[in-house]
Amino acid sequence: IKINSNFNNVDENKPELIHPLVNISSSGPADDSVRYLGVLFDPLLNFKQHIQSLIKKLSKALYFLRQAKNFLQKSSLKMLYFSLFHCRIIYAIQIWSSANNTLINRIFKLQKSAIRIIANAKYNAHTEPLFKKSNIIPLPKLIEYFNIQVMQHYKQGFLPRSFDNIWITNLQRNASNNSYILRNNDDLFLPSSRLSTFEKHPYYILPRIWS
Repeated sequence: IKINSNFNNVDENKPELIHPLVNISSSGPADDSVRYLGVLFDPLLNFKQHIQSLIKKLSKALYFLRQAKNFLQKSSLKMLYFSLFHCRIIYAIQIWSSANNTLINRIFKLQKSAIRIIANAKYNAHTEPLFKKSNIIPLPKLIEYFNIQVMQHYKQGFLPRSFDNIWITNLQRNASNNSYILRNNDDLFLPSSRLSTFEKHPYYILPRIWS
């Protein structure tokens, strides 16, 4: 797979601002993924390798939480959670959360284990009240929050220029037939995907969540 990082603006085409991204390698030869800003992109864009790497990091953070629960108070455990666990979950969450639910649930299970440690609860305790009591947002809500935040920044014009007009309103789409004023003219047009595997990707899911 060949991926380039293009730092040109929309109206620019400077070759010196285009840089190729090399495939990553671990202990063996380079695989098909590329690492860009800490995110592993694979040819199928299923983010399986990125989530596997994230799970390893979260498992280590979970180990430290277990070791610390015997001599740290709940407030200190929460600080440890946010510094070792939470920060890794939310990094590029708008990108890797487009993975399938099976992979997402593996991370959610680790977060549930972390909240049980913080609350000093049993290994099979129901976690919904524990999240509320600890004022910690569960993973599905974190995904929803950060996706909505992206769309808010888009509507306010805070995103990079490369995002300009990536999503259009119904009025813009129907500009050739604007004789009718419809109540959903200002709503974003919801693009449809031919493949179900892409339906959770940002281009398709973000305007739907915003709507």
